[in-house]
Amino acid sequence: MATGNDIVDVRKALFTSPGVNVNETTDMNASTLNNRLQIEHETDDQYKKSQKDAHEKRMKKFRKMAKQLEEDDWLYPPIEKLIGLK
Repeated sequence: MATGNDIVDVRKALFTSPGVNVNETTDMNASTLNNRLQIEHETDDQYKKSQKDAHEKRMKKFRKMAKQLEEDDWLYPPIEKLIGLK
């Protein structure tokens, strides 16, 4: 009578490519999976870094604009005075 291991071995033999050892394919699949995960991780890290750099660049630009507005503030009368609130 066939045991559970024999059935599994037969299935593995039936559903693999001819001439390819089952252990080699699992090693190759694990290696492919590791490579894919590593690439995904590195891509995600680069995306986060580029997002952070873009955010820092925008904040630097906004700080520069705010500083320029403070420096130019004396040139113009207050809005409240112009619309009659003061």
